[in-house]
Amino acid sequence: MPRVQKDTEKTKRLCKRFIMLMDDVLCIKPAEMARRLGYANSTTIHKIKALESFPDVERLQSLADIRTSDGSVPDLHWLITGQGKPLRKQETGTRSRRRRGLELTDPEIAILKQMAANSATHSRETE
Repeated sequence: MPRVQKDTEKTKRLCKRFIMLMDDVLCIKPAEMARRLGYANSTTIHKIKALESFPDVERLQSLADIRTSDGSVPDLHWLITGQGKPLRKQETGTRSRRRRGLELTDPEIAILKQMAANSATHSRETE
């Protein structure tokens, strides 16, 4: 099976949006973000800030659960695609998962699968 080439420019763009969300929008320090995402320490957050790594899907779900003082939550669609705004209002009631932003679109799923494959390849190379 041919090795999947890592798209470093795409990863850098994703990391830059994550950093902007963390630093400028949510105003959360790396240690606090690491805690909220379930990391044992802030090493991975610092790797993201160095444009070297990106959170896995489970950590992105934890990110989507962070609420601001006005009840807004990070918009994963914006984080992955750059389209829209960094935050969205959290809807209440029995709306569909799509309306609440909890279901990823096909392009978002494809991007995350590609990132997971790249991460697994990179992990095997560094062992």
